[in-house]
Amino acid sequence: MSPFARLSIRICTLLLIFLGSGCMSPTARIPQLHSELISQEALSQNCDFLLAESQRSTRILNTAFPILKAAAELFPAHYRYTLGISLQSDSVIEAPYRQAALTLWGDQPSLRISAVAHNAPAGIAGIQVNDRLLAINEISALNDLSQSIHLLHKALAHGNPITLTLEREGQNITLPITPVKTADYRVRLRHKASINARATTKQVEINRGMLEFCQNDSELAYVIAHEIAHIALKHHRDAAINFLTGLIGDAALWATLIPSPGIIATTTLAAKSESYEIEADYIALYLLVRAGYAPEEAAQFWQRLATIVPIQKSRFKLNFKSHPDLPTRQILFEQTLNEIQNNPHLKPLFKSR
Repeated sequence: MSPFARLSIRICTLLLIFLGSGCMSPTARIPQLHSELISQEALSQNCDFLLAESQRSTRILNTAFPILKAAAELFPAHYRYTLGISLQSDSVIEAPYRQAALTLWGDQPSLRISAVAHNAPAGIAGIQVNDRLLAINEISALNDLSQSIHLLHKALAHGNPITLTLEREGQNITLPITPVKTADYRVRLRHKASINARATTKQVEINRGMLEFCQNDSELAYVIAHEIAHIALKHHRDAAINFLTGLIGDAALWATLIPSPGIIATTTLAAKSESYEIEADYIALYLLVRAGYAPEEAAQFWQRLATIVPIQKSRFKLNFKSHPDLPTRQILFEQTLNEIQNNPHLKPLFKSR
């Protein structure tokens, strides 16, 4: 291409950009947007978010606490002593929300009680959200969140009564509290819009979408109980064993020159996934009843979910089915509830091994 041709292309390109920018410009007369007003609105929205987050965290803690107590009774191998509170250090709040935290709660270096379960020892003792933690058993609480939590866990380790010194509206108060035994799992909010929840080996994560979908605490408790059942029954461990067993099979095929890129491992992993979900549903309903929730308030959960979740077709056929369909889960709920009503000891039935 000649230099003249290249120059012509550049000129035409610049001309098109210039003309295009003019053609695509908005024509409405937008009011002048003052940066100060935008900053004030941003602060207001951030304050609203922190307050809403506190309400969401309190709902999860309130709902989860009885389930965690019931799980400690049903699966006593893994437990800890707890008070039913969540701690927050304003210094670790994400940068966009720090000014909002200062506006709401002031510039105080101590730790703040961010959530209290009303049916837990802390709630019964009178601890309130936004109380400032000053001391644990007369030992000054550190401003560092992780170190203070470690200090609190050490004080609670053997289930002995402890005293907390708190600051509330400028006044110091000291409260004696006796912890209770709960399952040694954490339940936290996950900022995802999808209607879902998941469990790791020690933690339950409830998506914001699931929290909003659950129309009462019994439904939310049922979801939490389902995920806790996965942990208590060691489904993650069993799934990992199945997967590793499949990998050995894949390796054996490769050794015989038969290509097997994870096919057996994937198959063995998926083979039991649906049965794990059914077992977790079954145990969850026992936990729900043992925790004192009304199971009839959660009886429409799967039917309501069916109104917004489309039936999966080709994806499950290709990648195997990891969860039972919703009609199966609804019938399982009804039959398990009937079993519970005729089981005065409220102990799930397990197969002999």
